[in-house]
Amino acid sequence: MRYEVPHSSDTSSISNKSSYQSFSDSETMGNTYQGEDVNMVQDQSSGIVLLPPNLWSRDCLIYCPGILSEATRSNPNRVAELFATSVTSPTTLSSSEETVQLPSSLNMISRPAPPRITLYDGTPGNLRAFCSQIINQIQDPEGYFPSEISKVRFAYQCLGPGALVKMRSSFRCLEDPSAPSEINTLSQFIKALKQRCQDPALLEKASYAAETIYQGSMSFHDFITLFEDNMADSTYADLDKSQWKAMLKRRLSPELRRALLSAYNISNCDTTART
Repeated sequence: MRYEVPHSSDTSSISNKSSYQSFSDSETMGNTYQGEDVNMVQDQSSGIVLLPPNLWSRDCLIYCPGILSEATRSNPNRVAELFATSVTSPTTLSSSEETVQLPSSLNMISRPAPPRITLYDGTPGNLRAFCSQIINQIQDPEGYFPSEISKVRFAYQCLGPGALVKMRSSFRCLEDPSAPSEINTLSQFIKALKQRCQDPALLEKASYAAETIYQGSMSFHDFITLFEDNMADSTYADLDKSQWKAMLKRRLSPELRRALLSAYNISNCDTTART
């Protein structure tokens, strides 16, 4: 009778026929494994001689034809022990089970965070640098600002105490939900910030406009609106309103000045007559 046993203790290669040694009888096997317990169990019904239970392995039971059924009849407890151990053994895990699933956040390529924007203190000297930082951050395609109002909210969060005091009147809606929202776009925010914090460039531009503007062919409504806007942004913003009126009179159209003078004279005559 011939017997087949693994050539080595590496049971992972049992499925390969070249890893077996053949023996013609039990005497030959005994000579090969001298000093080892080779008392084998022979099943009388099938003629298969089993190795001692301490030499059994799960792979041997699975891949050797007829061995599993005979081993189960001979020593079911040992078979159950081998299969129970193989289920929990880390060496028998499949390649898919050995794969470590990383969190999705770690699988993503991390993007360096932009440097923190220094809160704006509301001083004219730092205004231009702050505006350039805000615009650069918001224009970043990966900045995640899907709407204009989200841009305004981000810019508002970057204001320091000094700037917040100057911009408070434009954000009354944050304190009073019933108040209308005055600033809804980033351009409106930047414009209001430059006006409230006296942007040097805006100050110079508005002062020049206030000094050179004349009514010409404009309607009085359009002219007075433009004049007041420039005066508010110019170096003349802190002047007394009577000085605003004196500057305004010199810039009105000749026709309007004559009409105002006539109305002024009529008013004086009426006052004199009453006295």
